[in-house]
Amino acid sequence: MKVVKNLTEGNIYKNFFLFAIPLIAASLLSSMYGTVNAMIAGKYIDNFAMGAVGATESFNTMISCLFSGFTIGATIHTSRLFGQKDYRGVKRNIFAILSFLVVGILTVSVLTLLLHRPLLSFLAIDESILADARTYFLIYVAGQLFPIFNVAVIQILHAVGITNFIFYMSLLSMGLNVGGNLFTVLVLDMGVAGLAVSTVTSAAIVTVLYLLKLRTAFRDMPSERVKIGFYPSMLRATLRYSLPASLQQGVMYLATFFLSPAINVLGPAATTGYAAALRIYNISAPCYQNSSKAVANYVSQSIGAGKTENIPRGLRVGLLQGALLLLPFALGTVIFAKPLASLFFESGYTGEAFAYAVHFSRVYMPLVYLNMLNNLAHSFFRGMGSMLELFVCTLSGSASRLVATVVLAPMLGMEGVFIAWAISWAAEALLCVVLYLTRYRTLAQIEKRIR
Repeated sequence: MKVVKNLTEGNIYKNFFLFAIPLIAASLLSSMYGTVNAMIAGKYIDNFAMGAVGATESFNTMISCLFSGFTIGATIHTSRLFGQKDYRGVKRNIFAILSFLVVGILTVSVLTLLLHRPLLSFLAIDESILADARTYFLIYVAGQLFPIFNVAVIQILHAVGITNFIFYMSLLSMGLNVGGNLFTVLVLDMGVAGLAVSTVTSAAIVTVLYLLKLRTAFRDMPSERVKIGFYPSMLRATLRYSLPASLQQGVMYLATFFLSPAINVLGPAATTGYAAALRIYNISAPCYQNSSKAVANYVSQSIGAGKTENIPRGLRVGLLQGALLLLPFALGTVIFAKPLASLFFESGYTGEAFAYAVHFSRVYMPLVYLNMLNNLAHSFFRGMGSMLELFVCTLSGSASRLVATVVLAPMLGMEGVFIAWAISWAAEALLCVVLYLTRYRTLAQIEKRIR
């Protein structure tokens, strides 16, 4: 049975839908077990345990996304080779990506462990949650190879059209993670340390299964056997895409990392309320983020197959699909703001942290459609190989958020933090639209950019 999928062949609506739905379901599962983790922290450890876990999340996410960005960019090259039916090149490129990631992740992990004290000091974590934050951080960093490598293999499977398997693995990962959390927290009484151990362990198990699936995909591609190795020439060829994409992701999350002290300094209620707001945001984000991945793959495969005339239609279909899939989730977070926020706190708690989460859901979540547009533009630019535009758009959003937070948070507290977030969405969306209309609106412009 063939497991790889070329999105340029067959009905585009069906292809996009069948590509996106398993990814969305998988991400919702991932978001769900992240939500359950937060619930376990808030309900079975204490109200601010989620704040302890979330206090270093900006740094962990930044490191993960640096490597994720590298893989996203590198797999654009993989998608083009796949569109050309150069399966030998696909395999060699994947080996080069995975080899680089193992060395890079282990190096960063060691450096982070050695420098963790000044790093935690910079984040300005409140003393009341600092000890738990340090415990969680050190355990997670020691094992972060597995969660980051897990995401990388998922992106590689995306590049060759495999999505259904990802859903099943996400379901397994959720079971392992939630079950592990309950066991380590309720049975072993390990507190936040148990959450970190469970996260790393479940990621390690699922990563092995992803690699086995990748081996099956290799067998499904008609080419001679390719030996496992580093393949420097393939790595050099993919740097055109991987380095700018990694830089783009770094800029996006570096800004989030640098604004973390501005939030943490507002107190543990602000840190915890922001962590809860992020969890609520992450309920809807998987819909448009994963829907737009179909656009990136479709565009890159179309270029590889010499079907550039299909690109504008692919973008329109991606926009329609993303908007429709996001609607029920965006509305749901507004309508059920209080019940959602209450998931992350002990029964009956209605303090500041809870109020921040409810306010974010009711007032700012409707604006997430702006970020849906940004994400679609990112995928389009990435598929086109237009890394400069991708970087500029991301920089505009990140810089505007950082500046607005630094200015508004001291004056308005958490309201300023949320306003700054919305400002960044709007600023980036405006720039994305302008760039598209001036540089990619016609087929002639698209073909010129490809050349």
